[in-house]
Amino acid sequence: MIHWRTFSVLLITLSWGCGTTAPEQKQVKPEATIEPTPSLEKETPDPSTGQSDANTPPLLFNKSDEANRLADEGMGALQNYNFVDATKKLKESMVFSQPTDRTRHALIAAYLRSGNVIGAMNQTQDWINAAPDDSTALTMRVKTLLRANRKTEADSLVSQFLSKHPDNLEIRNLQARVDLMMGFPKRAIRRSAEVMKKDEVNIDAVINIARAYLQLKKSDLTLYVVDQGLSVKKVPELYHIMAQVYIQRKSWQRAVAALRECLKLAPDFPEGLNNLGVVYQQVGDYSSAIAQLEKATQVAPGMLSSHLNLGNAYRGTKQFKKAESAYLAALKLDQSYADAYFNLGILFFENQVSGLNDEVRLQKAVTNFNQYKLLSGSELKRKDPVDDYIDEAKRMIAEVKRMREEEMKQPPVDETPVDSSEPVTDPTSGEQPLESPDVAPVNAPEPATTPEPVPEPATTPEPVPEPATAPEPVPEPAITPEPVPEPATAPEPVPEPSITPEPVPEPAITPEPVPEPTITPEPIPDPAPTPQPAPEPLPNPETVPEEKPDDVPEVEPLPSPDELPVPEDIPVPESSSLDSARGMR
Repeated sequence: MIHWRTFSVLLITLSWGCGTTAPEQKQVKPEATIEPTPSLEKETPDPSTGQSDANTPPLLFNKSDEANRLADEGMGALQNYNFVDATKKLKESMVFSQPTDRTRHALIAAYLRSGNVIGAMNQTQDWINAAPDDSTALTMRVKTLLRANRKTEADSLVSQFLSKHPDNLEIRNLQARVDLMMGFPKRAIRRSAEVMKKDEVNIDAVINIARAYLQLKKSDLTLYVVDQGLSVKKVPELYHIMAQVYIQRKSWQRAVAALRECLKLAPDFPEGLNNLGVVYQQVGDYSSAIAQLEKATQVAPGMLSSHLNLGNAYRGTKQFKKAESAYLAALKLDQSYADAYFNLGILFFENQVSGLNDEVRLQKAVTNFNQYKLLSGSELKRKDPVDDYIDEAKRMIAEVKRMREEEMKQPPVDETPVDSSEPVTDPTSGEQPLESPDVAPVNAPEPATTPEPVPEPATTPEPVPEPATAPEPVPEPAITPEPVPEPATAPEPVPEPSITPEPVPEPAITPEPVPEPTITPEPIPDPAPTPQPAPEPLPNPETVPEEKPDDVPEVEPLPSPDELPVPEDIPVPESSSLDSARGMR
């Protein structure tokens, strides 16, 4: 009767809820009857009425069903590699009811796959506290500790458990696995052999023995153990170990075959996908490598090596921005990952990255190399090439700075064409004089206005052979027949100056141009660096007259011999010496 009265009061409240005065009294009665909430104390009998489902949904809320629903959604998200939604749903399911072992295991696996080691550490600690004697809880805790590189703590935890449960073969195999991670393969073999004395076909013990022989680089024994294990049960771990042996032997085709068998049994096996991508990269098939490594980062985004190898594959296809993003993704997961810094250094050292000039690019390479050395510490090999990379990068940076400073010191070149009425053609080659600011003042009135330079060559006969000696650093180009086609390109005044110095010094050797320095003083003050090349040929000025008869007959047949006296009116010798000086710098 009490229950029926409560139900009737609720119906009256719903029907008269829009009243003005009466509802004030009726609202007091329902509050008095609802406050004890007898239905909340008796959640199971309430569904028997079947009439209050639509009116009082909180009374019929089943936490267990909601927890199961959220757990199933989390499992589905985990299978689709949506680790964000998976962790969210699984954590929500644990709020409504006590988490099951299945839910805990799935949540920890999602944390480890996504690289959230801290979340996995917290969950495994809660699980081991709630069930200290649960072997599954211990296994997940140890795997998480190994992932966090806390190997000593993992070994201690396993030893404590075995002191209470010495006959647990699963944990004994786990202990051998810890020995392998700590670098004790022989101890792992002994412990796995003890397990096989009690269970001859224990596949986990076989896997540990095969891994131990692989660490000892005993490839034949490794393959023998793998074959024995595959005869008992085909598991992806054994095929993966087989592939690692073939990778060590650089037998790429057999490695690919073994890895394909591994992935056939477990398509989302992260280590198999990663190593298959590495093998494809070794044989130069970067597109296949990228496909496998991208899938590896999808199924296990927290796997550092897959991001590193993906960056290497991108670098092989000249996708430098993607390569940099892959390396940075690995560092986002673990900022102490030294190999990622080394590969970033190689990326900037060997390649032209868009948006970076050479100096900035090389400086980034040096920074990453130094960070690699800092993180490697004592693990850095004595003959590690990183020091050579750093020295070479610094040398290249200094060279880039020097070249930039030289470019800033050089005056700008005026490429404005000379007026057609002023240029005078060279009678020997038919070419016009250089259109640089140094040779531009060839006008007749300008030499007349500067009589001071005239006595200078007269009082100092030594400067006369100096322009003649200028061609000595470039004697071979003067003899080569390259000047022959140059007259044909005379209409192009701009590119010819770099080539004209070679044939021009030949007429300068003749003694007739001696009185012509009246015109040359004008280009001399402009190119201040011209005195620099002059000291070089000074040690052998005596040999210049000897070369004159040799050089003149060889080049004279090229132009018309009758026009040789004409160069007296052309300031070619001085311009040629200046050009040769520029070429020497």
